[in-house]
Amino acid sequence: MKESTIIFLRTAILFFQIVAAIVGILLFKKWRNTSITIIILYLIIIVIAELVGYSLGLLKMYNYKNILYKYLVLPFEFFSVAYFYYTIAISKFQKKSTLLLAVLFTICWLIELFFLDNISLSFSSFSYSIGNLFFLIFVFIYGYQLLQTDEFMQFYKQANFWISFAWLLFYLLSFPYYLLFNTLVQHYYKTIYLPYQCIVIFLNYIMYSIFAATLIWIKPK
Repeated sequence: MKESTIIFLRTAILFFQIVAAIVGILLFKKWRNTSITIIILYLIIIVIAELVGYSLGLLKMYNYKNILYKYLVLPFEFFSVAYFYYTIAISKFQKKSTLLLAVLFTICWLIELFFLDNISLSFSSFSYSIGNLFFLIFVFIYGYQLLQTDEFMQFYKQANFWISFAWLLFYLLSFPYYLLFNTLVQHYYKTIYLPYQCIVIFLNYIMYSIFAATLIWIKPK
């Protein structure tokens, strides 16, 4: 696949993000008194950040774009997800685990910020990978706790389940890509990075499509 095609496909992620955010805005009243409002606000902020990042890229202000993602988008994304799982926690263990992982992520992010940071790198691979791993732990703990309740028998009617499933699918399959991002870019650009990037791009399409479908078809509890 040509690199120009991959750039187009990568840019198209923004379309799926915008659609999901618009769906969230249109259906905000439907989800107003639920934890899903966190997801809707999350989608709106992500779209705004992506539009700013896209604009910075067009202006070739790449350092500012890296700063945006490393110091604003990355922590916002993690703490939004952590807050979501804290609000839907079924047990005290889940709440305490969420708080503990949030503290550990903060420590890891600060370590990278003050000791490992290199603005010239393409990506904050260390802190993002830690956040990625913690996302998966959030999902697994939620899934395990859900198994202990009667709601599991109707999991397919749960908006929280489908949001979690979307994150699980994306972060589980993309984990190696983000963990080794800088290495792949620098040493395996055409052989591994570009093909794997295509996979991650389509995982984005699927994830945001699930978000939109969940907001549309699932009924609030």
